Amino acid sequence: MYLCSLDQLLDTLENTTNEYNVANVAKLFTPIVKCLTFIYIIVLSTTSPKCGLNSQVLFRFWLFLSIGTAFVISLPKQWPTLDSLGEIKKCPKTDSSFVSRLTFSWFTPMIMNGYRKPLTTEDMWPLEAHNMANNCVQQFNKHWRPVTENKIKAPVNILPPILRTYGPSLALNSMLKLLATLLTLSQPVILDRLITFLTTSDQSTAESDCIGYTYALLLFVCPVLASVLDAQHDYWSNVIGMRMRTSITSILYEKAVKLSSNGRKDITAGDLVNLVSTDMKFIVFFLSLYHTLWVSPLKLFVSIGLLWAQLGAASLAGVILMVILVPINTFHTSISNRMWAELQKRAAGRVSAITEILNHIKVLKLYAWEQCFIDKVSALRASEVDMLDQAIKSSIWTSFMFNSSGILVSLLSFTTFTLISDHNILDANKAFVSLSLFTIMGGQFQQLPRALSSGQKVLIIFNKMNAYLNANEVNESFVDHKHNQRTPIIVKNGSFKWDNNCNDSVLKNINIEIERQSLVAVVGRVGAG
Repeated sequence: MYLCSLDQLLDTLENTTNEYNVANVAKLFTPIVKCLTFIYIIVLSTTSPKCGLNSQVLFRFWLFLSIGTAFVISLPKQWPTLDSLGEIKKCPKTDSSFVSRLTFSWFTPMIMNGYRKPLTTEDMWPLEAHNMANNCVQQFNKHWRPVTENKIKAPVNILPPILRTYGPSLALNSMLKLLATLLTLSQPVILDRLITFLTTSDQSTAESDCIGYTYALLLFVCPVLASVLDAQHDYWSNVIGMRMRTSITSILYEKAVKLSSNGRKDITAGDLVNLVSTDMKFIVFFLSLYHTLWVSPLKLFVSIGLLWAQLGAASLAGVILMVILVPINTFHTSISNRMWAELQKRAAGRVSAITEILNHIKVLKLYAWEQCFIDKVSALRASEVDMLDQAIKSSIWTSFMFNSSGILVSLLSFTTFTLISDHNILDANKAFVSLSLFTIMGGQFQQLPRALSSGQKVLIIFNKMNAYLNANEVNESFVDHKHNQRTPIIVKNGSFKWDNNCNDSVLKNINIEIERQSLVAVVGRVGAG
């Protein structure tokens, strides 16, 4: 810090003009005061231990310096001026500080605005330049265009260009998740050290108290840092997903314009809408789960190893029970989901029936069919209520199984540990550390199957996209646009057929010239071409 202050002083002396004003005086005296302060701190740090003095002054100095530095770096990079009030508003994230980006405090004005009134389009901030659709598409096209140019040699596969474009960003985002995972796994270890320290230390000394406070501080700091890193990971996962969705949607619509009539035969407008809406939403959702494919095995292996160190072979009993409960809970969850889906179908059928009755109420009154349709609606309602009752019971049972799984696993492990040997004593250290490890493992056993299932669905979606992107396109070389010709439409030796797979053409050797401002009628039976 002294060298940095000295460098700032020399730079100020070199660049400051001879003009006398308050700014030049402040620029000159600020590094001088900093240099003198750090010289005094260096002298005080070296002489205090020799003279037997305590470090209260040094502690207060570094404490206030840290607080002041944290306050300064949390300020925006650039404050708005009076001249900029009439300018177009921009996203505050652009000029926010590192701390503001880390804690998302730059988004607080939007939250306060939404609390006061419903948000509208005018309240939204404009996108940053690198999140604009034009820039996202340009970045993706750098890797996509070479693939489409080699389409004749090999079928188009959209996945490699996506990985080349967004792979580095996903890798950096995975590093955030890795750091958060390591901090999460360190919490049981720190808890183990803290409980061991509290139970084994007989007398309190300054050194031992410092160690205990360090463990307590780490037990607080690690979850906070893990939460911050997890929040950053989730944020960037959504940002990358938004950019990916924008790029893929662009090429899907571009493909829709180029499709030939033969290509449109197997691809409907509903298929395209499904690709750019439902399927793309699922891909963006998967980007928040892809880390589970490698984080869950890492957490499981490390947790089992730490659990083995605490309970020994007895830990396998809890792990085995947890593995058994996963398919059982998954089975009950699938049954519950099917019941709720069936409930929605029955409710939709009842609402549809009531709507039809209300639309044709005059006919029902004329023929006196009220009681007949009342009985039908009552039967539909009774069926809906019966399914609602079954769905609620299934959800209650599923919730009970999920909530009791951790208790059953812990109970079985601790019981096995105490029954294996009389020398095994279940103390506070083993109990609390094991419970925290079982909590970590239980979440991973539930998330990993869901991530694998989502990954399979994403691969199916990409296969659908590849089939769509490999569909036949209109060959632009078949048509030549010349606007200055006297006869704008000329067909020479034209042969046409409905399908490329057909061997025979419907129309052969067609030669026709249509002059400008002429009326031509083509007469023939339907389907003749």
